[in-house]
Amino acid sequence: MMTDMTVLRGERGPAAGTRHRSPAFNDLVGPRAEQERVGRGSDFFDAGRDRKRAQQRLTAQHAVAGVLAESVNLNEAAPGILQSVCESLGWELGALWKADAAAGQLRCVAVWHQPARPVPQFCAATREAIFACGAGFPGRIWADAKPVWVENVAEDDRCPRASIAAKEGLHAAFGFPITIQHEVVGVIEFFSHEIQPPDEDLLRMMATIGSQLGQFIVRKQMEESLAEERNLLRTLIDTLPDAIYVKDAESRFVLANVGVAQLMGAARPEDLYGKKDSDFYDLFPKEMADAFRANDLKVLTAAAPIQIEEVVPHDDGLHFYISLKFPLHGSTGFPYAICGISTDITERKRAEVELKNACTGLARSEEALRTALAELKTSHEELKATQSQLIQAEKLESIGTLAAGVAHEVRNPLQTILAGVDFLCLHAARRRETVPMVLTEMRDAIRRADSIVRELLEFSATNHPDVRDEDLNAIARHSLNLMQYELKKHHITLAQELATDLPMLQLERNKIQQVFINLFLNAVEAMPDGGTLAVRTYARPLAGEQLTALSGASSRSGPGETMVIAEIEDTGAGIPPDQITKIFDPFFTTKPTGTGLGLPVSKKIIELHGGAIHIANREQGGVRVAVVFKTSGGKNYEKETNPDH
Repeated sequence: MMTDMTVLRGERGPAAGTRHRSPAFNDLVGPRAEQERVGRGSDFFDAGRDRKRAQQRLTAQHAVAGVLAESVNLNEAAPGILQSVCESLGWELGALWKADAAAGQLRCVAVWHQPARPVPQFCAATREAIFACGAGFPGRIWADAKPVWVENVAEDDRCPRASIAAKEGLHAAFGFPITIQHEVVGVIEFFSHEIQPPDEDLLRMMATIGSQLGQFIVRKQMEESLAEERNLLRTLIDTLPDAIYVKDAESRFVLANVGVAQLMGAARPEDLYGKKDSDFYDLFPKEMADAFRANDLKVLTAAAPIQIEEVVPHDDGLHFYISLKFPLHGSTGFPYAICGISTDITERKRAEVELKNACTGLARSEEALRTALAELKTSHEELKATQSQLIQAEKLESIGTLAAGVAHEVRNPLQTILAGVDFLCLHAARRRETVPMVLTEMRDAIRRADSIVRELLEFSATNHPDVRDEDLNAIARHSLNLMQYELKKHHITLAQELATDLPMLQLERNKIQQVFINLFLNAVEAMPDGGTLAVRTYARPLAGEQLTALSGASSRSGPGETMVIAEIEDTGAGIPPDQITKIFDPFFTTKPTGTGLGLPVSKKIIELHGGAIHIANREQGGVRVAVVFKTSGGKNYEKETNPDH
């Protein structure tokens, strides 16, 4: 170049206006003057080239800065950055790679080349390539975390794309990392069709651009995070039912949510920005807007939060709001704005009024209830007194009935005895053959009277049974064995269904056997022409209505309590409906003979065991008797319910 320039300058000859020298003078000073002239020309050329190069690099920096200013993210900026550098510095191709630290890989995100010099195979290989840290040209830059220059990449055996670069005429290459706080997040590489020696100034400039790109990424990430936070904040405040707003020191809206916009009649929250409450006199009376402003000033003046109740007009009338207002402090420590959160408590206020009215009504009802309870207590005392009188009257009536029954039942055998005595006194000497018969009738009458007295004593007895663990099935079987003669005599079929899993019961064996025999005899007498006597036992929890049916047993046992039940059924004629309620009355009987004390005595025995007995007609004919025992035994019950013993 210097030779060419030198040649070009020599062919022009002396410049116009130069003084002509003699040959001798020229021989003396010629060589030295020529050297000085050539040196001055070279310096001038180098200075011009440096200025041009500096201008190109400055242009590249400005172009990159312009691209970054107009881009949203690095992916969008990448093609423009590559094009700006290539066109400004005269390089043919550029590629940008992003580092995936987690995967340990570099992936190409953009490639750009000069349209006049296409390199399709190299572009395709670059787009498809994935480099690990330290592998290939971009991988070395990632690993070294500093710029790298290769004079001829086509001869670099460490570059997997070297053969393709040589085929398409690419030689010189340089690249630099994109860093964020000394961490490599990407790599940019450029290629030229010429072989070029390293340019340290260019590499330093590119390192600076790499830092700029890192700052750009950080800034954009911060902007994205800030935008996400703003969107989140906007979503949150717009979702909340409260009216949320921020006002500056002049009480102008600078932030508002949808709730405030709806309250103020605005289509969007942004339509409120820059406006004051006083700009909405069509919504708020002046004194109301002034009250809002006064509350805002209290917060700014005191630099402390306040909570107040405010009234706001709505289409359906005035609404009550509870407003929390607090100051927002700037870097100077002084409040520059206030934030308010207003919650509509109109429904709560209405509910409070309704609750207050309800409480007043409740207090009145409570007072009325107290009065009613006092009256009820008085009535209860009167009822108890009346009941006591009735019980006393019933006792007297029962005593009268019992006395009449005793008199009737005992009088018959006594009359028989008296008649026999009279007969013996008058006719014993003359009619000796009839004396044994009369004595037999007198003996039977005495026995009948004795039986009546014994049953009556047993009915009136309140002694606790002498209980122990007994098997109810065993007692039933033994009682049936004693009845075998009567069953055969009256042609009665026996059907037994005795449960095998009955629990042991607290019973006095002889007393329960007495009950069974009495019930069996009643059944046999109800079937004079034969029939079926069914006896079954089982255990099961009884519902409340079942307990109620068992002669008041619900007062002794709770619903769901397991009971042991013995059922005795006959196929006789049943009991007349008008008489079934009297069967447990002393001396009442439906049979021609009998004392009328068998069932009352049986009922008394069962109740002393804490059980119950129930008699009812069967739908298909006959009578069913149910005897119910508590599995816990009746002894405790009797002690609790008979405090006199």
